[in-house]
Amino acid sequence: MLVKSLFRFRHYLRPYAGTILQGVLFSIVVALATAAVAGLLKPMFNDVFFPHADPVVTAVPDVSAAAGQAGTNALLSRGQGTLDGLARRARDLVGYDRSRAYFLIPGLFVLAFLIKAVFTFLSSYRLGGVGLRVVRDLRADLYEHIQRQSLRFFADHPTGTLTARITSDVALLQGVLGTPLAESVRLLFSLIFLFVVALLLDWRLAAVCMVVLPATIYPAVRFSRKVKRSTWDSQSRMADVANRLQATIIGRRVVRSFNTEQFEIGRFQQVLQGLVRADLKALKYIALTPPVIEIIGALAMGSVAAFAGWRIAAGGLDPGDFVAALAALYWMYTILKRFARFGNDLTRGAIAAERVFAILDREREVVEAADAMIMPPFSREIRFRNAHFSYGGNPVLCGIDLTLKRGEKVALVGASGAGKTTLVNLMPRFYDVDTGTVEIDGVDIRRFTLASLRAQIGLVSQEVILFNDSLHANIAYGCPLASPAQVVAAARAAHAHEFIMALPEGYETVLQEGGQSLSAGQRQRVAIARALLKDAPVLILDEATSALDSQHESLVQAALDVLLRERTAIIIAHRLATVRAADRIVVLENGLIVEDGTHDQLLARGGVYTRLHRLPMDTATSRHP
Repeated sequence: MLVKSLFRFRHYLRPYAGTILQGVLFSIVVALATAAVAGLLKPMFNDVFFPHADPVVTAVPDVSAAAGQAGTNALLSRGQGTLDGLARRARDLVGYDRSRAYFLIPGLFVLAFLIKAVFTFLSSYRLGGVGLRVVRDLRADLYEHIQRQSLRFFADHPTGTLTARITSDVALLQGVLGTPLAESVRLLFSLIFLFVVALLLDWRLAAVCMVVLPATIYPAVRFSRKVKRSTWDSQSRMADVANRLQATIIGRRVVRSFNTEQFEIGRFQQVLQGLVRADLKALKYIALTPPVIEIIGALAMGSVAAFAGWRIAAGGLDPGDFVAALAALYWMYTILKRFARFGNDLTRGAIAAERVFAILDREREVVEAADAMIMPPFSREIRFRNAHFSYGGNPVLCGIDLTLKRGEKVALVGASGAGKTTLVNLMPRFYDVDTGTVEIDGVDIRRFTLASLRAQIGLVSQEVILFNDSLHANIAYGCPLASPAQVVAAARAAHAHEFIMALPEGYETVLQEGGQSLSAGQRQRVAIARALLKDAPVLILDEATSALDSQHESLVQAALDVLLRERTAIIIAHRLATVRAADRIVVLENGLIVEDGTHDQLLARGGVYTRLHRLPMDTATSRHP
């Protein structure tokens, strides 16, 4: 699962193949410089520190009688001889002798470290940059995927959960795909080249190390399963934290009005405590990894040192070769330790990847047909034909048949849960019907592109959404080409111009916290101005005046009267005046249309509408999907 999750990033890495190649080449240079430093330890030891010692030049007697082993010995001995021969040719080329070793060898050391430093920066910058761009692309794709989901998706995924996926989960991935990505590539090549150096200096010592050193990464492999489970739990609890935070911030008025600040603080602390417990469990195994590696590594290096001592005593190992080989092997050990620690980060990143891809793998419920066409201007009628819709296996709409003629105003009334809002949400395809069709001018709306369909439908709801932007931008939202004069004209028609001009910066006033500095009526008039500017021929009013007092309602109602002129409208309302003004009133009950007619006709029947009419309209027709 871990490899599968990370393998899916190949799609995101492909656009940066050229940059990745550069980073890999720079990493190879770093690895070569690291190997060169290890190789230079031999002349440093033999020619600088102990220039008068006699090196061992005799081959080590073959301790195996097997012919295959003898062949391997001969092959590797030839490799070591080749390395020595290349070293002698290089010395002859530069006129090297031991008298110059005091200056040349340290100079080469400095040069190797300088090259290593420069190319370490280059590889980190190139590969780390790729990681950051991949994270950016992933966040963008995740956001786009979320934006294109149906409303059902958001009912299944709380806001805090989605926020955690796009922030904390992706941040965990950034911890893997950023600088650690570049470091792991450098370490991998360094490990390879250091092993080659150790193999050429003394293949027997290298072989022993290859037997004992891999044991150092066992703890990381063993603990990774524990880290994986703990990380999943931790990230899930992080989503709980985000959900709790979002709920209490949005509901801050309710919290204060019921004097439950301390209660909410206690609940938030409980959620935080659960998060800490999960994090501590993961931390325990992450913290255990280094000391266990140190213990196993100490045993491994002790075994290597004992074997090397035996080799030197037997006269089969030059002291300079021993120092260089041991240094190379020690650096390999430190690299393996770092890989083991990186493994924990990799595990946590893989968990984050699983959670992110779980969102990306969610199929879009509302999709355009491959041959979708641009919707022509609305001209005749909107028709629901035997429309059925259910949620979570529970039927919400059951065989709806309803026709709206062009220019007609139809009011929907019904008790809470009757399906009014769900019905209007089918028109702009916020949901798709389970069975049946919704047609505009005789064409199934699923044949139209979403953009062209929604361009001809305006929406004003009780829940006014204003963005942290200027009032001008909020009114012109979705109409970026609108001129300032058009924005002002829409605001005037919506009876919003006067209060906007009374603000210190007028139309350039930047709203904060969704326009909480404005009254409910002012926010509603801004929403109406937005709908007027859009100038869609079909309009949905979803209890647009339900939260207003009588003073604000009169202003908003006047704005709505302007908005409704010469438009086809479907209205969910709880105000009697709004309902009576409709051309028709459609009554829903338990997902069915039970009555249809004018106000007077329905009252004369003495049915459901009459019963609702006798109740306080606020209670009878409260908003509900």
